[in-house]
Amino acid sequence: MKHYLVRLLKTTTVFGMVSLGLVTTAQAVDGVVIPKACQQFFAQVDDVVSQAEQQPGTHLELAQIRADLSASKAEILKLEPALQAKSCHVGLTRLSQNNQLASRNSNS
Repeated sequence: MKHYLVRLLKTTTVFGMVSLGLVTTAQAVDGVVIPKACQQFFAQVDDVVSQAEQQPGTHLELAQIRADLSASKAEILKLEPALQAKSCHVGLTRLSQNNQLASRNSNS
């Protein structure tokens, strides 16, 4: 489980920056409008980080992962809202795919 969470966190710091998507519902935080997809994505990543914190031996890697995630979040929030949403949709898809893979592997 530890290796899965660390690998998942590392791969989600590289977001697919692809062309335009639709902004569904957005929320303003500190004057910055955050698309709903990004709110969901950031929340799911935070959950994965919390799960990784529970795993023995991950603490050394978590500091770097948190820094990478923070930098990636800042980069996403610099994008146009439509591109933010599309990038976060890609991140949500990757998280979902990784979760499905982890579920299949744990059932084997």
